[in-house]
Amino acid sequence: MQFEEKVWMALEAHMKRERIYNHSMAANDAIKYALFPEHRNDRDADTAKLLNQILYSLNEHRRKTSRDLTILQEVMVRLAHTYFMHTHQIPDSAKEGAEVQANLRLDAFMDQITRSLPGSKPMTESEGG
Repeated sequence: MQFEEKVWMALEAHMKRERIYNHSMAANDAIKYALFPEHRNDRDADTAKLLNQILYSLNEHRRKTSRDLTILQEVMVRLAHTYFMHTHQIPDSAKEGAEVQANLRLDAFMDQITRSLPGSKPMTESEGG
């Protein structure tokens, strides 16, 4: 059987896509798809089913992401409320000392977070300094 070059290339691509290793089987599959609409409908149904599964998975992911973002938002609002409730406005004369203290505390906090992450080292150790 002789095929046009374009048809042969399409058949080869079909074989790779469907993982068919026999040219006769690939040609039979392609002819069956072209000549028998019920065979085509089965493939369309499989594609529709796969699409529905993907859409369901995507919707579940969106729902969970939305829930997680809502939780994070609530945590941030409560943290800000607690912070504002327990801290007072700093007088201008004490701002420089408060900034130095805040930087020290922030560095210690970030170092503690870095150490608690699995398989991580403090930045000073990982930079070689």
